[in-house]
Amino acid sequence: MIVRKFFHFLIFGIVMAGMISEEFLKKVLAIVFFCFVTMEFIRSTLREELSLVKGLHNFMKSYTDHRDSDNLIATHIYLLFG
Repeated sequence: MIVRKFFHFLIFGIVMAGMISEEFLKKVLAIVFFCFVTMEFIRSTLREELSLVKGLHNFMKSYTDHRDSDNLIATHIYLLFG
């Protein structure tokens, strides 16, 4: 539960960056979205082949709940735009 709250605080910090500049917020959200989608693609396709990806899988799995599956973890992306 505490691990999930850390993620919420991270997203809150990104959104608060929008108070600096709307353009800055758009750029930060685009970069984070790209990183999340890229990490999810790598995690879902190479999970069995590379030990580093297994570590990524375990890290991302710690932020999930019962609504995510092993094949697709979308909670990160939902929270980003939620």
